[in-house]
Amino acid sequence: MDVIDSRRRNLWPLPGGVGAYSASIETMLNAARSGPGRREYEERVGKLFRQVTSQSTVRGYTGVLVTLGLLDSPPGQPVSLTKSGERLLATGDLAVLRRALVSRVFGVSEVLEVLTSGPVSYPELVRHLERSGVTWGNQMAIRYRVWWLRAAEAIEADRQMRMDVLRLTAAGRRLINRASPRESTSVRPVTGRK
Repeated sequence: MDVIDSRRRNLWPLPGGVGAYSASIETMLNAARSGPGRREYEERVGKLFRQVTSQSTVRGYTGVLVTLGLLDSPPGQPVSLTKSGERLLATGDLAVLRRALVSRVFGVSEVLEVLTSGPVSYPELVRHLERSGVTWGNQMAIRYRVWWLRAAEAIEADRQMRMDVLRLTAAGRRLINRASPRESTSVRPVTGRK
């Protein structure tokens, strides 16, 4: 029997690049503290990140925090922080973000699993994932996961010979050691979920 994988397949970057993801998350979580409606929240986020001019991009940024389980945004209800969002905002503990990435986003634990055997270049990572059936139509999907894992300090990247060489950090090793094994090797994503 197939195990249905409920992890999301879509994951986008946040404004400011990898080094600014934590600050961007903090800014976005703070904007939700008063419980605004979704439209008001997105207007706030658009004003906070002036470099972002597209409303659909702002919606995408909001979706990232919902995907990570840091924000809740039920239709017709105010945007609110989840318990994980509150904990991350209160403590800045990146372990909250690392756990969210592994448990809620398809491909994250698979990237970490490849890196358990040692450092690999980005092209090697892509080949390993493809061989195990972890693919997307958009090649940037893997890159986004790498960026998020770097922002969460689960992996490091060193530039060698014009390519990134990726390796687990101590926090990444602890994370993958704690991750529960999949119940089956025959895992398929839930259709229709982003």
